[in-house]
Amino acid sequence: MYCKTFNTANLFCTTVLCIGIFFEAGSQDQFRIDSLARLIDSDGEQSQRLQSLLELSLEYFDYNNELCLEYAEEAHSLAE
Repeated sequence: MYCKTFNTANLFCTTVLCIGIFFEAGSQDQFRIDSLARLIDSDGEQSQRLQSLLELSLEYFDYNNELCLEYAEEAHSLAE
């Protein structure tokens, strides 16, 4: 009885920890995306805007290919 309860409690704690880490990582990514988007909208240097566009493109690479391509194309046209 003790081993079964311990394993269930251990599994529960591990699951909660993994979910917490997942959501924390997602919020950090969104903060970075928001920061880069603000840099693009600001009246800064063209090189800074280009760098921000490239970084935004990489941020979206894994889960939103359309936005990734959109930012990459904008960076390409800015670089020409």
